[in-house]
Amino acid sequence: MISLLLLLVFLLGGTWLMLLQGDIIRRHYRLNKQRQQQHLANTPRTFKVVARQDMSAQHFSVRLQAIDKRPLEKFQAGQYLTLLTKTQAGQEQVSRRCYSLARWQNTPDVYELGIQREQRGEVSNWLHQHLQLDATIQALPPKGHFVFDLKNTEHAVLIAGGIGITPLRAMIHQFVAQQYSGRSKVKSLHLFYTAKSVTNMCYLDEFSALAFTCPNFYFFPLVSQTSHTPNPPNPQGRLSAPKIIQHIKQGGHDFATQSDCQYYLCGPNAMMDDITADLIQQGVTRDGIHFERFGAGAVTISDAQYSVKVGTKHELVFHQQPNLLVALEHQGINIQSECRSGECGQCKITLHSGEINQQIEPEAPLAAGEYLACCCVPASDLHIAV
Repeated sequence: MISLLLLLVFLLGGTWLMLLQGDIIRRHYRLNKQRQQQHLANTPRTFKVVARQDMSAQHFSVRLQAIDKRPLEKFQAGQYLTLLTKTQAGQEQVSRRCYSLARWQNTPDVYELGIQREQRGEVSNWLHQHLQLDATIQALPPKGHFVFDLKNTEHAVLIAGGIGITPLRAMIHQFVAQQYSGRSKVKSLHLFYTAKSVTNMCYLDEFSALAFTCPNFYFFPLVSQTSHTPNPPNPQGRLSAPKIIQHIKQGGHDFATQSDCQYYLCGPNAMMDDITADLIQQGVTRDGIHFERFGAGAVTISDAQYSVKVGTKHELVFHQQPNLLVALEHQGINIQSECRSGECGQCKITLHSGEINQQIEPEAPLAAGEYLACCCVPASDLHIAV
């Protein structure tokens, strides 16, 4: 009897040891996989420009192909690519700019970006000049949380302003591909696209043609600047939530304020804030509204000058820069940044003294006394830490 008990204890102990070893091996595998993924996410690859199209004086698109010929990382429609540039000779710090992927493929062979040249944008002007055919540039793998949820959406409404069309175009590509494959649960996709003029609209012909060929895709372009020409080709006026819902209902659809309808917005911050507030007022739940910011947007440049002390080693004068992040970069102060729109949280600063004006409310969580340099400007002399 004792021998049998000892044998049972031995067998149970051996089984427990094997289970423990298996659990350790699985944890070790998961940890290694996470480390590999983190390493890949922070490892740039070199790309060559294989196609370029100038869509207007301010907008252009490029297609990038990896120099190393390895397969490109797959991405979700709505995500972005981070470009790494040095815009000046001898520049030590790499400038990072995020641009939405404007074309979706299930297995991508190129990455396509749509870029707007900003009047005061040092990097966007450099890219406009240098991203010609056969030019090379480094980029990090795709990332971002503004993604198209095709599995849990029956109806989707896309709302774009200006260059904000780029991530939504990728969503349209994914929707169309899955519609033709029969795998999509999305029953309809409405695109509302507004810009100052027709010349500022990107991919207009593509969307117009798609509205004729794809029965579940509906396109409504709207020009905000009033034209004095008779019979303008596109509707004119300001895009608003009541106008969006009214147009959907006029098309025979009654889902505009129901929980199975998801709204995706990308464009100027003021437009997104106004439409979001109006959609909620119309009965749309906050969980049904998703948006992507491209930065602080248009800001009023003050002529005031403020001294900004950074730690104990640096001091700069803030004068007419669009935000604190740009001022720090111009001074050569090393500060991490990526999205420049308050989402990634990398350009975090701590305010020791002074007053700061928030241009946009950041999405990244912050502790008391913390700010994101891309989202704010000084309202007095400052003492900060980065």
